[in-house]
Amino acid sequence: PYTTLFRSTGEPTYEHDYVDSFKSDDIELTLFMGDTRFITSIKNADGSRNEGTQASADIWATVKAGSEYHADGVVIGGSDYYVYYVPVRGTDNQVIGMAFAGEPERDVKAAINKVVKLVVLIAVIIVVICAVLVFIVARAIKRPIADVAEAADNMAKGDLTKRLETRSFVTEVSSVVDSVHTLHTNMTRALNAVLYSIFIIL
Repeated sequence: PYTTLFRSTGEPTYEHDYVDSFKSDDIELTLFMGDTRFITSIKNADGSRNEGTQASADIWATVKAGSEYHADGVVIGGSDYYVYYVPVRGTDNQVIGMAFAGEPERDVKAAINKVVKLVVLIAVIIVVICAVLVFIVARAIKRPIADVAEAADNMAKGDLTKRLETRSFVTEVSSVVDSVHTLHTNMTRALNAVLYSIFIIL
C-alpha cells in the first residue's frame, strides 16, 4: 500500500490522505526515509505531526538489515504503541527506509480487557448453567432413589400393600426402579401362592 506514496520516479510524495485514512480504526501509519519519519499520521500534543524525528537505533538496524520488526511499548510522540515495521526498498532492491503501522497501547489493552471480560462473563454463565443442570439432575436422581429405599424398607417389613410408583429419566435409576417393581410383583405372587395353599389345606 505504501507504493501510493511514491511518484513514478520512485520519489516520495508529501501528502497525508493515505496515512490519515486509517485513523478511524485507531491505526497510525508512518513512512520513513532512512531512519527519519518523512510522513506520518501521528501528531504530537501540540497538534503538529511527528515528522523529522528518528526511529530508535535498534529498530532501524533490524529493518535496514532487511528484517521486519514488531514490538510493544515503543514510545512515539510521548505515547506507547504496539508497532510493526517493514523495509521499504528502492529500485536497486536496497533498503532506503521503512514503513510503520502502529496502534496506541492503551487501545490494544482496552480491546484485550474487553475480550477478557467477555470470556469471563461467558465462563460465569456456563458455570451457572452447569450448576443448575447438576441441581436438576441431582433432584431427578435423589427422589426416585428415596422412593426405592422406602419401598424396599416396606417389603423388608412384610408390607406389600404399597406399590412403588416412581419413575426416572436416568437409565440406571430407571433400571433399579424396574427391578424393585419386579421384586414386589414376585413377592406378591409368592405370598398369594402360600395363602392359596393354606386356604386349600384348610
